[in-house]
Amino acid sequence: MGIKGLESYVEGNLRGKVCYSVSIETIVQQFAETNCCSPEILIDALSTLPFLTGSLDWICGGQYSEYQQIVVSFVSAIRKCGAEPVFFFDGHCQVQKREEWVKRRVDQYYRVQRLMEKIRKNESLEDVESVLLPVGLIMFERYVLTEICRCKVVISANECDEEIAAYAKSQANVVAIMAQDSDFLIYNAAPYYLSAKHLDVTDLKTKVYSRNDYLSLDVLRKFHLRLTNWGRYGFPRHHILIPAVSKFICEHLRLDMSVQVMAGVIAPHLTDYKNSRSLTEFTEQLVCNALQSFLLMNCENNITDRPPATYGEKLLFQLRKGSNFCAMAAQILMHRCVEHSNALEDLTSEFKASVLVYRALNSRYIGLLLNHEHSSLGDSFCIDEYSVHSESSVKQIQKVRVSFPSFEVDLLSMCCSDDLASRSSKLRTLLWTVTGNDQSDHCYQSELERRFLRVDPKLFICALVLFYLHKVETALKMPEVELFISLFVHLDSISQHGQQRHLAGSEIRSHPNYTAVHLATLFNTGILTVSRVVSALGPLFPSSSFAHSNFFDGVLFQKIFLKEVVPSFDCDRALTIKNAISDFINCS
Repeated sequence: MGIKGLESYVEGNLRGKVCYSVSIETIVQQFAETNCCSPEILIDALSTLPFLTGSLDWICGGQYSEYQQIVVSFVSAIRKCGAEPVFFFDGHCQVQKREEWVKRRVDQYYRVQRLMEKIRKNESLEDVESVLLPVGLIMFERYVLTEICRCKVVISANECDEEIAAYAKSQANVVAIMAQDSDFLIYNAAPYYLSAKHLDVTDLKTKVYSRNDYLSLDVLRKFHLRLTNWGRYGFPRHHILIPAVSKFICEHLRLDMSVQVMAGVIAPHLTDYKNSRSLTEFTEQLVCNALQSFLLMNCENNITDRPPATYGEKLLFQLRKGSNFCAMAAQILMHRCVEHSNALEDLTSEFKASVLVYRALNSRYIGLLLNHEHSSLGDSFCIDEYSVHSESSVKQIQKVRVSFPSFEVDLLSMCCSDDLASRSSKLRTLLWTVTGNDQSDHCYQSELERRFLRVDPKLFICALVLFYLHKVETALKMPEVELFISLFVHLDSISQHGQQRHLAGSEIRSHPNYTAVHLATLFNTGILTVSRVVSALGPLFPSSSFAHSNFFDGVLFQKIFLKEVVPSFDCDRALTIKNAISDFINCS
């Protein structure tokens, strides 16, 4: 998460010294000549991603084909410079950062609700700045990087900044880290820390933040004074500050302490050295701010740092090998909690929040991961959930009942296997997770599997999402299901005929349809939710099943919803796609 305001301070006060413009091609070539190696650039994918999307749609659900072109071009440009990009993706929020995570989700909640109100009132969105990335964009970027660009991708079990810094320090050929996270200015792990925010993809120029020669302790002290606003009272001298902190660590520190509690314990031992008075409640809060800044640099232990010993550790170790590894699995196995961030939906309307729509499916997914501990946890076990489905929900831990499978499942053996028998077992387990069917009705189970396998493989996950929304949750009526099938058919027709879909920034409507925005969020959240389950089962579906560009385009979905585009079902292929999905969804 970084230290709030540090990069802005550096850019505003140390421009030309610590922050200056560079050509990535130039620094790569200089590094290669000096070090006689093949340079690598480590990229924090999530902090770089928002700056690559450019003018593409983010309100209607995303433009995945166009985004794929951008990512492929970006990777090609870096390789042309002579460097190999390595991409790192965040995992879940660490315990000591939960307070900040919640604060950001609350702030995001109000931004999203203001935006949804504008959409509901049919107000123009031409001047609205980006608020959220489309739900499935991160998963799709990983697909593009691994399957199309063949890049090395690292998915962290926790936040990835420590993993990036550790990798950079251990590999002599790392020339730079590209991100927008001030943690890297503190870590100083690579020769160059490149700004993602200032990146110009066309010529690969950006700004570099460097503390090597210029960011002295005096400069950091000045920033700290500004950050905490203690300058007006006078900064505590080291002979007061250091003993107070040392005493706290030796006598009072507990791992379960919140930052607020820490500040309350430390503050009474600090006095204003000018006025010899105790810190007020206001300055106690400033102590809290300072602690938050520095505690963000802490790194919690990762179970993958040592050979896995328990079943859960071995399972997580195996899951992390997969290109579609979902970090939520690590959160469940390591911390017995889950988190769901903001989505683009009106949470004050009659629409049911997507996190609540998919709660039953997620409950079975959690039960699948924790099934090896079913006997010790018990049937009534509940997991902690941090989610945004109302104004106050994210501020309170939700207790969600876990649904364990009623049949025998050895997930570790399953995700390590790829033979015909294991694939059959995986499919049965997947269908239980989506449908909730306990498999006691063997005839229905067999028919469900038969109909599912008639679906085009690239639409496997889509079919499961539509089945769940229509048959299990009844969140979609059949006409709405048919809208999505029409979208699949139209995108398939474009692919089959080799038509080019151009960057459609100019086609994005300034007044998107309110209901279509909701439906897009609901569908894309389902793709992400079902993909988590598939990733936990090991090899099962072809990689094309995870390619969002095969089955969704936000701008096109708006046009189909408003009947501005009417897909044709005249050809046999279109009818086959439609009938296969419809037959599966209507299986009874």
